[in-house]
Amino acid sequence: MAIMKEFTLLNYQKERPFSSFLSGIAGKMGIPMWAFYVNRGQAMASFGLRDKNGAIMEFFPANAIYHYVSTIGFRTFVKVNGVVKEFFLENNPDQTMTIRPDAVSIEETDPALGLKIKITYFTLPNEQIAGLVRKVELFNLKGKDMDLEIIDGLAQLLPSGLDFGGYKAVSNLLQSWMESRHAEHFVFYTLRASTADSSQVSDVLDGNFYFTESKIKPLYISDYKLLFNEDVSMVTPYGFIHYSRSKNLGNSRKRTSTKSRPVSPAWRSSLAPIMSFIVLSATSTTPKNLKNASRLSPKNTSKKKNTKTKNFMRV
Repeated sequence: MAIMKEFTLLNYQKERPFSSFLSGIAGKMGIPMWAFYVNRGQAMASFGLRDKNGAIMEFFPANAIYHYVSTIGFRTFVKVNGVVKEFFLENNPDQTMTIRPDAVSIEETDPALGLKIKITYFTLPNEQIAGLVRKVELFNLKGKDMDLEIIDGLAQLLPSGLDFGGYKAVSNLLQSWMESRHAEHFVFYTLRASTADSSQVSDVLDGNFYFTESKIKPLYISDYKLLFNEDVSMVTPYGFIHYSRSKNLGNSRKRTSTKSRPVSPAWRSSLAPIMSFIVLSATSTTPKNLKNASRLSPKNTSKKKNTKTKNFMRV
């Protein structure tokens, strides 16, 4: 049996920039997804189905995404004792990146907080839909319980059906067609109608979705204003700093249409000493509106047997 080799890069954001792709192999029954990553921010730079017109996270070439990945990519905010810290910023110490043939992971340790976070990305194999899986692990390094609040997710998520060139040219106008729908276990991102320059308008059934499986039920946020308030640059999460989860973020569970399309699950949790908290999220696309999205809900994945989907918590 061949042994998969891995490469570890210490303080990866301080090294010369580079870019690469996750493996596109999805198995005999799976659908491949392209996933583009860099050694900046939280690594994942863009991903999608087929080509650039199927991007779920907006595609930029490497020289541009080096600038943007820390803003529009995945973000992790942790509040401990009323103080908010964002992990995986460029100036944060103790960061590592590990690259494997089938996955890429990043880690950051904060000795002052007594917290370590590890994030692993890999594509979803042997399923009828293509997907990117993001596994988040939190480790309590202190010798006592830790109460914390977490907001973790993608700062920008696009609905399916957008033309790459058209979005680059008139992205502000196309925001008017975008819509996010909150279901019990996921958020579904779609277009209200076709966006082609034509006299005929048709329904759009395709969509992208984001769902999370964890021991604690998350609260999905799909309006960046709830998190960042007036900061349209999405740098400082004033909503998270000044308000509690129940007071300020509870209004996010509604059908909404906003100028930005983030998806950020939020939790309030207590970590016991030397305990890990695992969060598993899948971002995917479906050609049959909400039916395929429901297949990957925690309720349905727990019923599956002998599938890679059921076991991806172990990766």
